[in-house]
Amino acid sequence: MPAAEYLIVITGRTLKGHLLGHPIYRAVDFDILPLDPGVSVSKPSHPVEIHLLALVRSHLSSGHFLYSYEFDVTRRLQAQYVARENDESKPMWETVRIALSGRRLLSHVQRSGGREVLLE
Repeated sequence: MPAAEYLIVITGRTLKGHLLGHPIYRAVDFDILPLDPGVSVSKPSHPVEIHLLALVRSHLSSGHFLYSYEFDVTRRLQAQYVARENDESKPMWETVRIALSGRRLLSHVQRSGGREVLLE
């Protein structure tokens, strides 16, 4: 985006089910927060930024973003089994796949002040 960098924050979720006993959530509501406090998300200053923010909002509202605090939903079970010894001592956010099916996934979920923050 031309004027600023943004952080996407999950503000709502629904429990979609359990996988091997681990809860799997779908992110359903989001906030887009500029990292620069002088930038307005509601009134962007640049026409291209208005368009790009609209695209991001559209993607967030129409996409299915699944995540788990306890289980890696980005890699198939076979890959997790093969890498289990190497991954055992690492935090989950270091072992998840960044890319899946040509899309960039949000790779880390962390609770912050009662909200769930997704970091790219």
